[in-house]
Amino acid sequence: MISANSQDKEDYFYINNEGNEIKLDPLEIEDYIYKIISVYENNGYPFSEAKLDNIKRNKADLVINKGERYTIDSLVIYGDTKLTEKQLFQLIRIRKGDIYNQKKLNDIDKKLSEIQYLKQSKKHEFVFHKNTTDIYFYLEKVPNNFIDGLIGLTSEEEKIKLNGYVNLKLVNLLDKGETFQFNWKTEQERFQKLENTTTIPSLFNSQLGSEFYLDIYRKYNEFTNTEKEISVFHLSRKNLRYKISYQMKNSISENTE
Repeated sequence: MISANSQDKEDYFYINNEGNEIKLDPLEIEDYIYKIISVYENNGYPFSEAKLDNIKRNKADLVINKGERYTIDSLVIYGDTKLTEKQLFQLIRIRKGDIYNQKKLNDIDKKLSEIQYLKQSKKHEFVFHKNTTDIYFYLEKVPNNFIDGLIGLTSEEEKIKLNGYVNLKLVNLLDKGETFQFNWKTEQERFQKLENTTTIPSLFNSQLGSEFYLDIYRKYNEFTNTEKEISVFHLSRKNLRYKISYQMKNSISENTE
């Protein structure tokens, strides 16, 4: 039994990490060192190093060289987009002065791919200065406007009747990331439906955005239903959306009986 315990002890590797002895399976050593480096990389130290020293049989000391501590300073934008540095900071959920965080920086590509009016012509690059980091972006505008419609006029009993539909979508027309969507459909004197959604992701370059929604449905000679909603929202750095809305609904009868 004593021999078995002694053998079990020899099966492990013991790492001295600043006075704390860590017991590991030899196969876990590489992952352990990688996790240590990741902690530093996500807390301002992109050039941190870790290695084992004073190795004796199944024991060693962990030596860590953190390197210099870095913060994010500037975003430099190349390309035909009129996006400002402040707007780009908001889009990638990073702030000027944030400590260097490799995990967050690795998510930049994913965040940019979700923006329908932008594309990267070249992968972003990091330029390191003394204790600060600049990120260089190569961004191009992506045309994402859409219009589809068919409108017809018919004359019946000396009355002009309208029939058809219009679907319109305008994205980033003012270079503010705004979206304007308009849908309209009518079928002679049976019904008419109008729907509009306008979204402005940043009000006055702030962290607040707004959205306006309008829905009107009219059934001729019977009723008209109207729904309006005005919202102010905040998209957190963890991609959580908080919204305050004011909604109004009403219905007007057109039945004269």
